Amino acid sequence: MSHDASSFALAWALAYASCALWAVIRSWRAGGASSPSRPSEAQSPASALRVLLLRPCAGLEPELDRTLASTARARRAFAMDVRFAVESHRDAAAPSVDRAVDVLERAGVPASAVMTHARAANRKAAQLARAHASAPRGEELVVVADSDVDLEDAPLDALVGALSDDSIGAAWAAPIEIQPTTVADRASAAVLDASLHAFPLLSALDPSGMVGKLFVIRTDALAKVGGFGALTTHLGEDMELARRLREVGLKTTVAPLVARSRAQGRAWGAVIERYARWIRVVRAQRPHLLPTYPLLLCAAPLIVTAALLAALAGSAGSGPGALTAAGLTVVARVATGARARALGGRTSGARALVVDVVLADALLLVAFARACLTRRTVWRGVHLLPEAGGRFTEEAR
Repeated sequence: MSHDASSFALAWALAYASCALWAVIRSWRAGGASSPSRPSEAQSPASALRVLLLRPCAGLEPELDRTLASTARARRAFAMDVRFAVESHRDAAAPSVDRAVDVLERAGVPASAVMTHARAANRKAAQLARAHASAPRGEELVVVADSDVDLEDAPLDALVGALSDDSIGAAWAAPIEIQPTTVADRASAAVLDASLHAFPLLSALDPSGMVGKLFVIRTDALAKVGGFGALTTHLGEDMELARRLREVGLKTTVAPLVARSRAQGRAWGAVIERYARWIRVVRAQRPHLLPTYPLLLCAAPLIVTAALLAALAGSAGSGPGALTAAGLTVVARVATGARARALGGRTSGARALVVDVVLADALLLVAFARACLTRRTVWRGVHLLPEAGGRFTEEAR
């Protein structure tokens, strides 16, 4: 029996290491997402291109004035009209939005605030729909940037340039968190740039995925899938958008830049709930991927534990196989973290990387357990319950 446990641990470790290696190889072949240098001429769009940039806002977030005002300092070679979407003047984000509009107007960037009065299960999608409807028609592309994304010197030309042919409907930037201030922040940042869940790596394993923190979509493609208003009943509006684009024969692709989030100051409960919400989206909208969390994305602690237990409980013959499984898993996990961190553009010492590897996997395992044990999701103060078909409805309170 102990020999079987050792063989199982070794087989799991080999599968885990193979997937990690494949993700690393694919990321090198693709060039990876990183803080890129200035885009090449091939990536740079024509200056005549018209782009609408939407920034949905809700509540007062850390450094909100800075992130919204940074819109004026994004690198681009195209004309851009900016709409900040906020629920009403009573929203805590409204004063920051007003200040950002003033900054952009003084910088010569057309900008305005849209009071959306949006009500839907997915407030973000509802805000985007209202803001998009309020804008003058004629734009060829729509860029969406979440309110916590810092666009200071962000190469939006590289984002737009990722729409390299007509078969690509949308392109997105892999998110990272650049300013953690608490241990919970550090764990969250580590998931995004020191784990196999880091989207520059995860996109190599799941090319049909999409993250909506910073993305661009063709206006005609958006119309084909029903606009942002068609996404308001799905908690994962980005995942649903990617699915609808595939349905009409269009692809999504990860762009060669990162979306730099300044989210910070969070407690463990908030961070755990955030990742549990992501996992609930997977559970509702792509349920076949749910087992990949314990089997692959945060599997390293489970494999090492299984291997060490097999070694302790086994015979002399089973020990080497179990220890090999543990060692292989540790090497693959640290190498994955190092590659993910390089792709995210952040640097850290070896000791800090090992700590972050442990924090990231622990956070994902706890979030996975929470997502499986509780159906209710709280997002921006809205209590949601899942329904059939990946939809969510607001819970009556």
